[in-house]
Amino acid sequence: VIFPAQINFEQFTRNRINVPKILADAGVKIACRPKTDNVQGHEDFLREMAELVKSGLDKEIAKKSITIYPAEMLGINYRLGSLEVGKDANLLILSGDPLDVGTKIHQVMLEGKIVYHTP
Repeated sequence: VIFPAQINFEQFTRNRINVPKILADAGVKIACRPKTDNVQGHEDFLREMAELVKSGLDKEIAKKSITIYPAEMLGINYRLGSLEVGKDANLLILSGDPLDVGTKIHQVMLEGKIVYHTP
């Protein structure tokens, strides 16, 4: 199941619902994606994932939901989703734990080539 990385609210209440956590706790493999497919959505993605963890989603499940689980769902886990010999070298170099609020992207590597780095 693929979800945007966000906390939902019960209709007409302020009660927060962490749908990815509920499904993961039930044994469902989840994949999380940015809420929007624009620059802002991608910039906010790690912070939103951190919020899911802060609201109870297991940290290891959260990491898998943005790495190996989506690759498995798309049938491309032979190339992507984990760091293994022979797989594409597509990496994010971060300032800290990817699921800690405040972690920033320093570099992006695609197929072993740096395509973005912070000045």
